[in-house]
Amino acid sequence: MQDITPIFFDDDNDANDDNYDDVDQLFNKLETFQPPVDMVARIMNAVSQMPSPLEMQRQQQRSFLAMGGLIAHKDDLDPS
Repeated sequence: MQDITPIFFDDDNDANDDNYDDVDQLFNKLETFQPPVDMVARIMNAVSQMPSPLEMQRQQQRSFLAMGGLIAHKDDLDPS
């Protein structure tokens, strides 16, 4: 990364002041990011392999019921 001199922003809170030169100057110094060409395809492929929210809910319900629902199993205690 390049050595960048600090930019001091104008703290004047004048509501009629629409001058954003200091912000523009900051953004002009930022490095650009070039995502990989296949990034969107990779994201869409990963999303398409995820279970639907309805299927995720069904899996959670099956897991909950398989564990005995709201029953707490404590083998070292007398049944209540």
